[in-house]
Formats: sequence, structure tokens, C-alpha cells
Amino acid sequence: MKTDHLSEIRARLWDSLEMAHVRVQLIVLAAAYAVFMLIFRFRSVPVPEIRTLMLSIVSILFLPILFFWLWRVWRIYRSPEEYVFCRTELGQPHHFPMLRGMFTFMGVVEADGSRFAVETHAIFADRGIVQPLMEDYIGRTVTIAWNRKTEMVVVIG
Repeated sequence: MKTDHLSEIRARLWDSLEMAHVRVQLIVLAAAYAVFMLIFRFRSVPVPEIRTLMLSIVSILFLPILFFWLWRVWRIYRSPEEYVFCRTELGQPHHFPMLRGMFTFMGVVEADGSRFAVETHAIFADRGIVQPLMEDYIGRTVTIAWNRKTEMVVVIG
């Protein structure tokens, strides 16, 4: 059975370290949102307007973050035929200022006869149970995918 080239690329993207991180984020956010909605929906609040206000506040807090991660998935899978896969050493970790304890890495992409530096997304944690851990990837050679059209960088692993 022969599979086409785009299916192989999509499968590699789905199995990537980056998509594993995104899936965890989506599951945790969706579960937390559902729990809060259920708590506030069935909690006995004497004033119905207060319950509606509480449901609205939870939605205002959770939905933009949830939509951000869905947008990230859309960006990863946009123009899959333009991805170039290459091996690179992850060096120079940089602290990502918007997320406490999260880091990005610099890597080198060799594509179309040229070499240039790219930066990964902030998927590497400095400590805790959040995976992947930064210390496991400093100086490690991994496969990354770089999209020529969108300039999206995906850490395959």
C-alpha cells in the first residue's frame, strides 16, 4: 500500500514533539473549561444573573487561550507540502518572556543551498512535570521541520 507524500508529512507533523505539546495544552484547557462551566452552571446561585456573569467571565478567560492553541494547530498544518525536514543541534536556549519557565531554542536550517538560524516555539520547560524539559534538549541533535511559505518551525524530535 503506497501513501502519498502529503500524508507522510502530516503524519510526521502529528507525531512531532511540538504537536504533543499542543495536544496536552488543548486537552488541559478544554477539560478545565468544561469543569468550570459545569461547576458554575449547576452551582446553586440565588441570582440567575450572577450565574450568567460567572459563566461569561470563565468563557472570556478560557476561550481566547483555547482559540490560540487551535490557531497554532492550523498554522502547523498550513501548506504541508512546503516543509523541509533537517537535523539540527538545539543550542542557545532563550527564556520566553511571556511564559514563565518556558524556553525556545535556536537551530540551523539547511534549505535550498543556504543555512540560516531559526527559533523554535516556547515548548521547553525549565522544571516540573511539563514535558519536554529544556535540560534534556540542550546540545541535542533533533529533526525540525521548516515551512518555506509560512516560516513555521516545528520540532519533530
